[in-house]
Amino acid sequence: MKEEIARLNVTLDSNTQNLQRDYVDLRQVYEEKVKENQELIKKQKTQKEHIFRINQDLMAANAELASKSREKNTVIMSEQQWKNLYEAVKKDKQEVLSKLCDLREKYDSMKIMMEGKIKE
Repeated sequence: MKEEIARLNVTLDSNTQNLQRDYVDLRQVYEEKVKENQELIKKQKTQKEHIFRINQDLMAANAELASKSREKNTVIMSEQQWKNLYEAVKKDKQEVLSKLCDLREKYDSMKIMMEGKIKE
């Protein structure tokens, strides 16, 4: 019986040592996994911050482009208005010159007619 108890104690000691080694190994694996998860969380946080900054930059660039586009459209509309005004002035000038030419012809014909009447 003593031998049986001694043998069981040896087995128990062996099992206890195995359990202690397994516990140490599991504890080490657990700590490694916790460290890996912390690093992963840190990396994800860094990536989110980077993405946030990129989105902020993109929104600022988009606002700047929208502003420049509005400025360009304003310039284009202004140029078109000037072109339209120029064409209107050019047309008015042609009409005035045409009327002036007609008046000049009427004046010349009236002058000739008056000179003829004066000579009579």
